[in-house]
Amino acid sequence: MSQKVFGTPDDPKSLVQPVIERAKKPPIKQLLREFPILVGLPPKARAVSADGNSYTHSKIPTPFSDHGEVIDGSFDITYVDRQAEDGMGKPTQSQDEVKMRNVRFTDPQGNEYTLEQKTIFQPPIPGYQTGGGVFTNRYHHGLTGTGSPLMPRVYSWGASYSLGSIVANGEVVDKNRVFHWMTTQTVRTENYRLAIEEELPLAPEDTIAGQIHHTHLIVLPVKITSAGVPEFQPVNIPYTGTKQPFMHIMYEEDEVTEAPFDPPQRITQPDEETRSPTTQEEVPGILIEGSEFFFDPHTIRATPGEKVVITFRNVGSIAHNFVIGDLGVRTPTIQPGQTATVRFTPEQPDVYGFWCAVPGHQDAGMQGRLVVEEQGATTDNESTSQ
Repeated sequence: MSQKVFGTPDDPKSLVQPVIERAKKPPIKQLLREFPILVGLPPKARAVSADGNSYTHSKIPTPFSDHGEVIDGSFDITYVDRQAEDGMGKPTQSQDEVKMRNVRFTDPQGNEYTLEQKTIFQPPIPGYQTGGGVFTNRYHHGLTGTGSPLMPRVYSWGASYSLGSIVANGEVVDKNRVFHWMTTQTVRTENYRLAIEEELPLAPEDTIAGQIHHTHLIVLPVKITSAGVPEFQPVNIPYTGTKQPFMHIMYEEDEVTEAPFDPPQRITQPDEETRSPTTQEEVPGILIEGSEFFFDPHTIRATPGEKVVITFRNVGSIAHNFVIGDLGVRTPTIQPGQTATVRFTPEQPDVYGFWCAVPGHQDAGMQGRLVVEEQGATTDNESTSQ
């Protein structure tokens, strides 16, 4: 298990209980209790090394095992990303679309499966930002807040969340299931071991199929009831004659046929990308950086009646913005690597909150404060790492 993502027994990270506490609806809280790997892993579910200094692996079943069997299948999928942020309405209300064609696969016993698409679904999980249910050209999983941290943070050509039915041997066997498609940088080594975050990116020669991308299909044990409530339910399929906790199908020999962007031939992590770092001296005013899910600095200061210039830089892996609500200050929602500058003059001494207004990001930790006070008080910007 990645120490970067999960910490150590003395300092555990990616805990589930804080996310449960942020969830506003009881069904979501219950879902996370029954299927915690959506957002983290409880310490009691983590195996510890003999010396007690590190976590080694999960003690509960997950869709991300190092064990797999060769099956047969094919697919044709198009990610249509029209919406930059999750909407505020029902989870199924979105302008995005995922077009599935010729989706088929077998299981190790020879059962034949297809999927029937119903609608896009934006998981109402605290911290998740699925960009309307479909996103392209960005990172998720790991510490991004979107997707299970049991998967390392991965670059995705495209990914989607949707609802649909499972068809086994020509018969619909399960309905209203959550499907998660993602075409990502390859995260499986030549012996099919799931790489941890510190090992990425993998060179093509070190991957299972000798290429830099592959496509995952995960059918989650999450079913939407007739009342529109997500519930934890094992998947009803004929394999072994019993319900399964999930299905995870890997298409290791995929091809990206068309994309409106041109990612590098070897995907790097955001903090490894070749780019000139922006320093405070190179931007007007105060530089504030935002990522998943923090602002740095967390506290800034200004003087009443004097113009303030703030340059916000998105150093994360998904879209963010910067808002001071009481002062009517707001940047556009910008993509990773972009900057936006705002100028304003606070007239009254006070403490003003600022935050990222992308749904879920403020609750996840993207918030801070602007202290407006007369000169004579401390004027240095405070930097807090979270």
